[in-house]
Amino acid sequence: MQEALTNVVKHSAARHAAVSVTCDATRLTVEVVDEGPPVPPPAAAPPTERGFGLIGIRERAVAVGGGVRYGPEPGGGFRVSAELPTEGATP
Repeated sequence: MQEALTNVVKHSAARHAAVSVTCDATRLTVEVVDEGPPVPPPAAAPPTERGFGLIGIRERAVAVGGGVRYGPEPGGGFRVSAELPTEGATP
């Protein structure tokens, strides 16, 4: 999720981002939410500048049995949420 924070600095006009980490018996959830302005539809962004960091986040999460959701927030900002399994993890 370091990539999600890097994306806030590189691509958002947000001045703040919130990071939350929650865990239960089966899942670790990490979210990064920024307060940036509304995001234009993906078609408006040049294809060479969108998605590769998010694709990498998703690939790494899927590799360990997890998943990622991301997208613009209603009213502005952007959220990246990763859920990773905790089964088999050592404390």
